[in-house]
Amino acid sequence: MSSDLQSSFSLNSTTSFNVSNTTSTLVNTTGYFRFFGTSSILVNSGAGSTSINITDGVTTKKVFEHNMGATVEVSGISVTFDFLVLLQAGDSITATTNSTRNKICGSFRQIATLAGDLVNP
Repeated sequence: MSSDLQSSFSLNSTTSFNVSNTTSTLVNTTGYFRFFGTSSILVNSGAGSTSINITDGVTTKKVFEHNMGATVEVSGISVTFDFLVLLQAGDSITATTNSTRNKICGSFRQIATLAGDLVNP
């Protein structure tokens, strides 16, 4: 069987998220995680942004970022993402959007423990 089957989503191993106009913590446990989803931005006067970040409580780095500049006409765009993240002790993943018209939604699942032991879907 193909090794990418290990990163499959299943009913029992998937956690979904939908973030708009706030910052939400998605995961704060150690291990390797797969994230998959869509970021949508709708602007008509101010700039829009969404991001997924990894933080240890002191330092924050963007893992995914989607921005759209201000426009005088209503305009929107969506992009997809699919990536893997390693969370060490004390790390967490957050999702952030700056408006009710901006959303970042998707699913994630743990694919391996910190020690590298695979987690079946």
